[in-house]
Amino acid sequence: MRHAPIEFGKDLPPVKDRHITTEGRKWAHSVVRLAKNELGLNPDWIVSSPLLRAKETAEIVAEDFDKQSKLVFDDCLLGEREVNETYQRLRKFDKNDSILLVSHQPLLRNLIADLLGAKSHVGLYSGAIACVQCDTFPKQGKGILLWLLPPRSNFDGKKWIT
Repeated sequence: MRHAPIEFGKDLPPVKDRHITTEGRKWAHSVVRLAKNELGLNPDWIVSSPLLRAKETAEIVAEDFDKQSKLVFDDCLLGEREVNETYQRLRKFDKNDSILLVSHQPLLRNLIADLLGAKSHVGLYSGAIACVQCDTFPKQGKGILLWLLPPRSNFDGKKWIT
């Protein structure tokens, strides 16, 4: 999952210190509940970048799972990190664990593309969520894209707009 949107404009704190927007908070709840209720999302773990916008998004996810999912923060999910750092971290979990990552671009597009063995990137807008299944520990070309919930601009709060 990519973190929920933050404010942009003049006279704002540095990007790393910005909170997610009120609308972004609502979107995060909506997309997580939809993924949970309609698509079966049920992570054992939520692993998040420690940056504020990702941390706040991960806390929303944990709240929507009634804190049943364990929440941890790890620098391997910072946006500029290498995919292999994320793989190293994921190998510390049980291979049967379901893990929801909350991170940033470009790491997410690189990670999804690498898991799928794709030659092009898979972009996620802020607040979007994708499910990639791996039958082994995650590594290049070992993932299958099960679903991708599009950006919030395709959702009117009640239904998907096509």
